[in-house]
Amino acid sequence: MSSPQPLSRKVRFRILFGCMTALFLAALDQTIVAPALPAIAEEFGDWGNVSWVVTAYLLVATVVIPIYGRASDVYGRRPVMAVAIAIFCLGSVLCALSTNMVLLSAARGVQALGGGGLISIAMTVVGDIFEPRERGKYQGYISGVYACAALLGPSLGGVISDYLHWSVIFWINLPIGCVAACAALSGMGYLRHVERTRYLDLPGAALFVCGVGCLVLTVSSGGTRWAWTSETSLLSAAVSVLFITFFIVRIMKTEDALISRRVVSDRVIVLSVATAALAVGTSIGLSTFVPTFFQIVLGLSPTLAGLALVPMMFGVAVGATLSGRSLVRFTNYKVVPTVGLCCAAMIVTVLAFSILDVSAITLSVVLAFVSIGIGSVMPVSMIVVQNAAGRSELGSATALMGLSRQLGGVLLVAVFGTVLFGGGLNVALSDSIASTDARDIVAGQFSVVLGVAAVNLVLAMLLFLGIEQRQLGTGGK
Repeated sequence: MSSPQPLSRKVRFRILFGCMTALFLAALDQTIVAPALPAIAEEFGDWGNVSWVVTAYLLVATVVIPIYGRASDVYGRRPVMAVAIAIFCLGSVLCALSTNMVLLSAARGVQALGGGGLISIAMTVVGDIFEPRERGKYQGYISGVYACAALLGPSLGGVISDYLHWSVIFWINLPIGCVAACAALSGMGYLRHVERTRYLDLPGAALFVCGVGCLVLTVSSGGTRWAWTSETSLLSAAVSVLFITFFIVRIMKTEDALISRRVVSDRVIVLSVATAALAVGTSIGLSTFVPTFFQIVLGLSPTLAGLALVPMMFGVAVGATLSGRSLVRFTNYKVVPTVGLCCAAMIVTVLAFSILDVSAITLSVVLAFVSIGIGSVMPVSMIVVQNAAGRSELGSATALMGLSRQLGGVLLVAVFGTVLFGGGLNVALSDSIASTDARDIVAGQFSVVLGVAAVNLVLAMLLFLGIEQRQLGTGGK
């Protein structure tokens, strides 16, 4: 696809800056809107559909990731990145101009149509411009971008909602998008795209969108908008299974399918993707529900609960950075992530049995070390996948990794949520969030959540140990 050799250091870092800015833009919009939802619902007088503002973005951004990855392999990174930025900015304008909740949710879907592309292509381009052992350091930077977006998003969204107007949340995307476009697209003009006779698998894309879209809708809405055992939930799950089955059959029978048969048949890629899904999904699931424990059991305010989560977010970035830099020091690149996952699993296991005895500060610090261990697997798993795929399938393989992280987060948030809120907590909370019953139930159920998290991390470690050690920079051979 593209070769990094002709690119000067200045051009490479211009591309990297543009891609990281674009990635920050997409990641920020996954978190910045949540604090503004009450103000939006109050202005529109519509509380019933407010959750669709978040779900629409999550749903669309997830399903388009592999489509953009494959399209960038076929048509080149630069034009596909330009389309993604343009769609994202258009969606942002539509969001800012929305006059009701239905229009805003639809506009968020348009915005995510570009946002999913920014995530996919930004991670792929790192593979284009740097050699495998160099990528570790820069994949660590990407994890840092995600951590910054996770930390800055809620705070910035709350400030804008309180002191300006919620629409400013979307207007600020335009100048940031222009910076990303100017930096990334000008540099990406130096990337060399090899013309191929391949085509974008539109029938496969349709099957994938229907299958994964219904899956995300099922797990994100089950137990909230409708009961897990309701006809709607069961029908959505059945449709998801049907379309995903058809999609798998198409992969096996079709040359140049949306997700290449060579990619999904490579054991290294499959195990790396599964490892990332479990590890990243566990991290997202814990960061979603730990604030509930801080508030209900430990009595922290929402602001303090958010601050207590900061070490956990930074831990992911620290772990990813250390692991990425270890690639240039260790021949066996599996050592650091394996040790990291092992330590994280042991810490979470101990925490599950002692959760009632920890203070807020202790829990915050301990979770930071857990996050360092989880973060250590992120850059290495991505680089292993890119190395195994080679340059001809780089976009498709990188997108598959991005998809696995998104789906892992969605699925494990649903699992953790079911465990936490399935033990009578809703009944206790209906009386008082500070009641003894609520605190006892949350503490007990959160211990189970930690147990599930520990099992996930052990499975992730075992899968990672099963990955064949291949020399980096050999195209997977």
